Amino acid sequence: MRRLILLFSAALMASAATAQLPDGSIAPDWTATDINGVEHNLYELLDDGKKVILQFSATWCGPCWGYHTSGVLEELYEDYGPDGTDELRIFFMEADDTTTDNDLNGTGTATQGDWVTGTSYPIIDDAGFIFDDYAGAYYPTIYTICPNRVLTESGQISAADHAAIFQANSCAGASVANDPALLGYTGGTTTCPGEPVNLSVDLMNLGVTNLQFCTIAVMDGSTEVLSYDWSGDLSTYGIANVDLGTAVFDASTSFSIEITSSDDNDVNNSSSGAVELAEESAMLVKVEIMTDNWPQEISWDISDDAGNVIESVAEGEVAGSEGDVFVWWVNVPEAGCYAFTTNDAYGDGLNGSQWGSINGSCVVTSWHDENNLASVIYNYDGSYEYESEQAGLAADDLPFIVEDCTDAAACNYNPAAEIEDGSCTYPGCMDPIAVNYVSDAGCAAACLYLEYTCEFIGNAAWQSVETAAYPEWQAAVHGVAWDGEWVLHIASEMAEPTTDVVYPVHHFDWTGVNGLPDWAEDVSYALGDVGPNEQQCISASGIPTMPGLYEIQVTGELFISIFGQPFSIGEQSYPVWLDIAENPNPIAGCTYPLATNHLVYATLDDGSCLFPGCTDPEAGNYSPVANIDDGSCGEGCTTEPAAECSTDNNGDGVVNVTDLLALLGEFGNECE
Repeated sequence: MRRLILLFSAALMASAATAQLPDGSIAPDWTATDINGVEHNLYELLDDGKKVILQFSATWCGPCWGYHTSGVLEELYEDYGPDGTDELRIFFMEADDTTTDNDLNGTGTATQGDWVTGTSYPIIDDAGFIFDDYAGAYYPTIYTICPNRVLTESGQISAADHAAIFQANSCAGASVANDPALLGYTGGTTTCPGEPVNLSVDLMNLGVTNLQFCTIAVMDGSTEVLSYDWSGDLSTYGIANVDLGTAVFDASTSFSIEITSSDDNDVNNSSSGAVELAEESAMLVKVEIMTDNWPQEISWDISDDAGNVIESVAEGEVAGSEGDVFVWWVNVPEAGCYAFTTNDAYGDGLNGSQWGSINGSCVVTSWHDENNLASVIYNYDGSYEYESEQAGLAADDLPFIVEDCTDAAACNYNPAAEIEDGSCTYPGCMDPIAVNYVSDAGCAAACLYLEYTCEFIGNAAWQSVETAAYPEWQAAVHGVAWDGEWVLHIASEMAEPTTDVVYPVHHFDWTGVNGLPDWAEDVSYALGDVGPNEQQCISASGIPTMPGLYEIQVTGELFISIFGQPFSIGEQSYPVWLDIAENPNPIAGCTYPLATNHLVYATLDDGSCLFPGCTDPEAGNYSPVANIDDGSCGEGCTTEPAAECSTDNNGDGVVNVTDLLALLGEFGNECE
């Protein structure tokens, strides 16, 4: 019940103690009948060249309902389904078999609404057996499956992003005669110095005729490690695991696997693999695990290079509570190459914090004796998910002098090391979308996330951002109401431009915001001094009157701090851009400038222009152009004497819009 309760609270569902099928997996085949009695078979559709999207959901799932009613899949089905380009099929898979027909139709007790009405693509109820085959772990799970049976967990993305997946070259169906393709490396991933490692790869036939031979090479850069001539009889979309042979690597190596024989399509002829060289190890190995709240999911083993397990702990054997520490000591029987493998049955490793628990850890080390550390073989801190991980160890009687990382601040600090070997790695944010991402971080540190809105003013993540106005670019559409804001951020330090020496910032004297369009309304900002690591908000709104690119300059004078005193480095300008796009739709309104209701951004006159004046034909000041009576009938000039009204151009005894139109009609003509 542990994750079931947590996941239901977030409208998710954990189906079984297993992980989702990873991207690149072969989709399991299925046959099922939809609620209208029509039978469907996945592989038959794929063999017809169709691409397939599966939306696994449950009627009670809030996020499922939100995405289902967003219209994304309906749009895809309309554009690319049977009545569109006919390249795509979509299935709604209700995968919680405890729900009812009433729930599906929106009248039951475990439902978010009516899932049937308005859904044009097939609905398959009681699809739990299919969800299990796909190792489903939560709702909604959305897969895109290509004709070659390879799946991608596409998730809750836009229609355009879905189309980019199933219309990519890699998702095309078989169309040429000879097209061998490499799916992925399946060989060994760890090895010891001087020890051979088995190399293998999955080969698929994407040709329309049976594949009978091809040549596959393993390349270390431009150097050919080995070459293998495969032969067989592989039908279209058939897969063979090809044993390429063995190779010896002197260091951890990333390599490519290439089809080098000629074929009709070379875009799928390459894959990649890597072999990690085992860590040197003493004969005594220590496995230390701190658990999250689900220790029963953990298992591990140490095996020799022949695959014989010399020590193991099976799933369910670890019993305890979160934070408990378990230690095992293992004496490897003889010098040689060994592999430590750890598995998590649920597929999330010891990353318990995402479920409200703590992150566990697993550290494998080797020791000269129980008091003297020799080397670190594997070090996992619980910061990411895994289903299975492996590390190699080359066991021998190591000399007692240990060369390793000697910096206590490093991730891989070895307190027993006597000689620094340059291997130290340091903590850093490991999330690429964070503002303080460190690409070569050796272990996880706190990540900072930031949105460039006034709501985030004061957020600690600004400390990792340079002085400027953010965001650099915003978009709006001609004639559509826009509401936007920028943040002026002053960093804590700045390079003095003439010397490039970095100094602390004293303050920024903010003096202006230039370039805002004249249609901008409710403009709000507060000029003045902005201190280091401070932010100020600029907001505006309005209806863009025409397309174009506006450059808006935030200007002022920047002062650095030298011995605590302000020193000006001159006027600074921080540009941002407001891009007004052309409106693809006509904007209806009154386009006549002299009308009282002229709409400055209108592009299509809708006949709504209002011209006030006297609308009574019997009145002396009747205006035939006026279409709204302004109560002026009988007022103004009389017909006698007309000479008193010098601007009465048409002589009707009253000065009104008609006279103005007559004047504009003659404007610019020469008088005879």
